[in-house]
Amino acid sequence: MTRAAAGTVARAGGCLAGATLLIALAVEPARANPAEHFGLGSRASGLGLAGVASANDFSAVFYNPAGLLLAPGSGYSLGYTYTRPIVRFNGEQQDVNVIQGYHFGINNLYRGWFRRRFAMGLGVYLPTTTVLRAIVTGQNEPNFYVYNNTEGIFLAAAIAGRPVEWLMLGVGVQVLVDVRGPVVLDIPPIKVNVMSLADITQSLEIHGEIKADLDVSIDPLLAPIAGFMIQPVSWARLGGVYRRRIWVPIELALKLRLKTEVGGLDQFQISELDKALADLPLAVVTNVQYHPDQFAGGLSLMPLRELHLTGDITYKRWSQLRPNYAALGSPGSASEVGLDELVQGLTAVFGDNVEVTIPQLPELALKDRINFSGGIEWLVIPWLRLRGGYNFRPSPAPPQNGRTNFIWPDEHLLTGGTGFMFRDPFRAFRRMFVELHGQTMVMKPVSATKTDDVPQDNPGWPSFKADGGFFGLGLTITATL
Repeated sequence: MTRAAAGTVARAGGCLAGATLLIALAVEPARANPAEHFGLGSRASGLGLAGVASANDFSAVFYNPAGLLLAPGSGYSLGYTYTRPIVRFNGEQQDVNVIQGYHFGINNLYRGWFRRRFAMGLGVYLPTTTVLRAIVTGQNEPNFYVYNNTEGIFLAAAIAGRPVEWLMLGVGVQVLVDVRGPVVLDIPPIKVNVMSLADITQSLEIHGEIKADLDVSIDPLLAPIAGFMIQPVSWARLGGVYRRRIWVPIELALKLRLKTEVGGLDQFQISELDKALADLPLAVVTNVQYHPDQFAGGLSLMPLRELHLTGDITYKRWSQLRPNYAALGSPGSASEVGLDELVQGLTAVFGDNVEVTIPQLPELALKDRINFSGGIEWLVIPWLRLRGGYNFRPSPAPPQNGRTNFIWPDEHLLTGGTGFMFRDPFRAFRRMFVELHGQTMVMKPVSATKTDDVPQDNPGWPSFKADGGFFGLGLTITATL
């Protein structure tokens, strides 16, 4: 059932009085891709993820394709990253996944007449565990939706050219590659309230779980990236980049089986209720690895040969993100096929006047935001560099005073790193680079007081406080020709 169809009502007996059944779930909102949230490659990850005017290795395919022309030479990179989120809701630590994976890249600077005028690059991130996962949670459950399930395959390729000495241009694509494999879908217990207006009020708790291994095929999805760099003088460089939004849409049509025990009913009524709750059509619509439209500008300064300063400002259109959901019905349609049996079963138990309501799911109402990042790189000695950086990501989420508990606080990211350069002892490559980085992120604690219409069984009632962060480590080894 599409969002436009949410709020659909199926009636039996032609009367609004009677029992009302409310069933709704919410899929955790889409996750940012790992390159955007944790960085790609150790150099940019150590500089606060600022790379629009300073990326000079394979990571330029994401930060700014024009930067491929800044590479010290054609090279091959291989690395590993590990990130451990730690988040708390009302003091209780939440279960979120460790994010870890391998990245590798290629940047090719052409020689001869094309020397320093044309370059190509490729960057890939491969998670070590789950290729793709969608988790269905209760609509009111706490969702730290940036940190859970950020894993996924990420690929970007780009080319760059220099039409004049002071101008570099680059274009590329982000690719969410073809994925085929098991997707684990977990549905927690569902609370169902049945209320009669004829002086009878009854509350039921209907519990059901689906844990299905589904074979899902996703066609390759592409989104363009375009950037430029201008270097009017040797010690200053300006950059700009546009990244088109991209995500993996998943729509699943499932059968939901529920069981319940209700006191005060005879065997026939129990049998009819069980039949009504069997094989219900369940639509699951979710967007994974969401990457919003972005416009970014950057400045890179080299006041001294040993000192490099860089900073980025990025505008992200989070307002385009729509909520994911699971609800009775079929994906992509307003069909009520399958609800007739549910109404008939409830009619047999509670009488002729039955109303089945699929409530309107709340919108995320996210706001567009501007992120700030900056970094410093110091050449201590010819073979050693030290790096540090800061990244501020303001929350796009509105206050959570209603039924939902989508947790997305302001984030302060501190980064650091180092880089070593040495000659290849086997002389297969001209130079070798070993780069390390570390990150720690601190959430600004977020709190909210629920409104009077929020039920007391809501996990955030009467108020909640959430906090946490993550720490991460990474390594990138690069060999240049």
